[in-house]
Amino acid sequence: MIRLKKQDGGNTILCTIIPSVCFVTIRVTKSDGTKISDAEIRSKVITSINSYFDFNNWDFGETYYFTDMASWVHKQLGGVISSIVLMPLQSGLTPNDLFQIKCDPNEMFISSATVNDVEIISSQVSPTGSILQ
Repeated sequence: MIRLKKQDGGNTILCTIIPSVCFVTIRVTKSDGTKISDAEIRSKVITSINSYFDFNNWDFGETYYFTDMASWVHKQLGGVISSIVLMPLQSGLTPNDLFQIKCDPNEMFISSATVNDVEIISSQVSPTGSILQ
């Protein structure tokens, strides 16, 4: 994720990468019976996330909530994926640590995720990585 930051009374916008706490793997569970390839699912997930973080959808200072983004992605990819989880790459963090991310009144989030950040798992594996019985 990237923060856009207004400076100089709102005339200049700087992009800064937010702390490594927000570096994640986007883990999605492929719905049973879907005929779409993993590569296409990755592409659709990134397209959906990018549309969620579109500059026009946000105001400076607005807080990010994972549940809002997950709902957005599910609405666009219904029947293709059954779950989405953000898995932090920083040790010691869990998906719960990323449910809400605040920004300053002069900041706004945009996505820097790519298809390389999306991991597809089957419905036989839980979103956190354990095998389901």
